[in-house]
Amino acid sequence: MKYKTAFSPLAITLGVLIFAGIAHATQQHGEPTGLVVHQIAHLMFVLAMIVLMVVLKRTVGTEVAGWRYLYWAAFFFLVWNFLAWGVHGIQEFIHETAYVGTGYWGKSLSLDTQGGLRTFFYFAKLIAPILNVIPFYFLYRSLKSFAKISE
Repeated sequence: MKYKTAFSPLAITLGVLIFAGIAHATQQHGEPTGLVVHQIAHLMFVLAMIVLMVVLKRTVGTEVAGWRYLYWAAFFFLVWNFLAWGVHGIQEFIHETAYVGTGYWGKSLSLDTQGGLRTFFYFAKLIAPILNVIPFYFLYRSLKSFAKISE
């Protein structure tokens, strides 16, 4: 496969890794406004995925592999968004004293009291990033299928 750019994807990836700096890309939800806006964004994403799934079912169907993979990508984005929305909400009910340790990376959650809520929160927060990989896999398969058709 020939690339029309001066650099190959491997060279770009290596360049980004070698010259990477601090991104400061973590969003904290300490203030109520940041959490509310973030939660609204999750709900808007949910709505967009529902609309996409309905439109795909009603118009093009899922017989063609590319559309079927796109449908499943939307479904798993929907599942991930519901889980992330719930995790952010539950986090507001867990008091700051439930965390032991200091610093952002040194804190850990104590499961001594409120075991059910904290345990669910812990596992949901652990699973959410992993679950977010699944829709990107289906999106990749969808794009690959459409690229194969267009050749």
